[in-house]
Amino acid sequence: MGASEQRAVRIDGPPQLALLLPRGPLRFPNARAKVGAIGPRLSLADNALMQTEFGVSPLASSLNGPIAPYAPDAGIKSLGLTSSLSYEVSQDWTTTLYGSDQRLAGAAAASPVTTLSGSPNQIAVGVGFEHSFVLGH
Repeated sequence: MGASEQRAVRIDGPPQLALLLPRGPLRFPNARAKVGAIGPRLSLADNALMQTEFGVSPLASSLNGPIAPYAPDAGIKSLGLTSSLSYEVSQDWTTTLYGSDQRLAGAAAASPVTTLSGSPNQIAVGVGFEHSFVLGH
């Protein structure tokens, strides 16, 4: 089986937890619901992104009292777990529910933006709707 091929795993019975399926989605008995992705995540960032998201310029520091200037280095931004569940409503429409639990690391976790006014724990939940169509027909 090549790297681009997908393999479906059927679950017929009580719910089970799938930690990692690197070859393809987990399909449920009705064949419309599937786990699109579940597994660990590592986020890296360069100096520019770290400065934008977690840095404090001297001007911002002077305008915000006790917050000292901070220039984070590039490196690991966060570690965590992400998963998604998709449901094919029809041949053309799919909806996806996703969730992510990330923990900021390194310079991102040490930033005054995180320590004074935020949290190193980053939780995200979302819903997406996809519509498939063919152009030119």
